[in-house]
Amino acid sequence: MNIQKYLLPGLICLLSLSLSAQHYISAGAGINISFYQSADMDLFEQSYNRINGAGLTEPLKGINNGAAGFRLLGSYHYLGKFYAGIGAGWQRSVIRDGAGYGNGEEREFVFTFSSLFSDIEFGATLDAYHIGGVAELAFQRKIRIESSHNSRDTVLVKSLDGDYISDGLRSLHLGLSAGVLRPPLLINVKILLPVYTSGEDKSLTDASAAKQAANTAEFPADFDEYANQPTYTPMRSNISSIRLVLSMSLALPVFAR
Repeated sequence: MNIQKYLLPGLICLLSLSLSAQHYISAGAGINISFYQSADMDLFEQSYNRINGAGLTEPLKGINNGAAGFRLLGSYHYLGKFYAGIGAGWQRSVIRDGAGYGNGEEREFVFTFSSLFSDIEFGATLDAYHIGGVAELAFQRKIRIESSHNSRDTVLVKSLDGDYISDGLRSLHLGLSAGVLRPPLLINVKILLPVYTSGEDKSLTDASAAKQAANTAEFPADFDEYANQPTYTPMRSNISSIRLVLSMSLALPVFAR
């Protein structure tokens, strides 16, 4: 069989299909820049720095300064007289924070946010470009705080060491989406603002028997209460975020005009 006889017509056919297609399926990856917001987390940062202020050489910075993360996604897109898209995927962001003391000891926190998500977009097109609104629902959302201290020589009263988790959470974001299709690549940019975040009635909890027995299983919202009172207010899980998303996907035509 002479493959070259069929190769050129086949390439021309694929090119024609790509140029005339209105319906695409895509798969790709993206970068999230998330700015997290939590009144309880702000209170913890401020109270921790205040209580430990005399011995601190490096205070906690908090989670408001932005965190880089990534997402994996698959989508369906229609580009014609208008633009529409629906997609789903998985995303994850990590923040590291810590405090340093004059004696060389350190407290480290690792905050991990992950979820599945589904989004829907609708807007206008101009040639290969599109712009419109987007709604994104995050579900099976999980927040994890890993807290550790670099020295066990110091006796820590009501130690913060632990692995605190809250899961089964949800959030809804609304925002703007813009992108360009240059087959086979689809590039998309989104800005997402939180309108609903669940978790106000859930705390971040360490399930270990030792933490449960010591009555320190819940991560505190106020470190002053945690350190100096027999009971304390736990941190709520309704930590919201403003997100900027840049994604790049391989888009393949599935229907033509």
